[in-house]
Amino acid sequence: MPRALLTAVMALLAIPAFADEPNLGGYVGTLILGQDHELYAPMSGKHLDQPLTVSIGGRAGLSLTQWFDIEGELEIGAWPVEGGTATIAGMRIGPRFVAANLLGQGRDIHLTAGVGNLMVMAPDSLTGTDVDFAAHIGPGVSVDVGKRISLRGDYR
Repeated sequence: MPRALLTAVMALLAIPAFADEPNLGGYVGTLILGQDHELYAPMSGKHLDQPLTVSIGGRAGLSLTQWFDIEGELEIGAWPVEGGTATIAGMRIGPRFVAANLLGQGRDIHLTAGVGNLMVMAPDSLTGTDVDFAAHIGPGVSVDVGKRISLRGDYR
């Protein structure tokens, strides 16, 4: 396991130790590769069979104030490509700014930002393994569906 990924996993596991009530959760999302991504036109001339895939991940966070959280995520997704499967693994850490109850009680709007790494693991005939810096920012909403459970949607 690459040292940066191991460090991120250990940091995410440590977050709950510093919080009275940590924010923990899993998610299902979609990874969409842009037209300039190396898997579209690698040196071999092979390409992705589809531009997007489902990703799964875990999230751990710490609410510092009612309006500000720090959170980290780990995610993984896979694409079928000519000659094999390309696996994408990502990690990120960053702030989340929350406008609590803006849409009514238990309905929040937030802005999420973050930095991390995105690792592409593909058959050697495509790109091999490549780790790139990743940064994002985007809006989202969350809705409480129970005392300690909420549903959340983000766009990055």
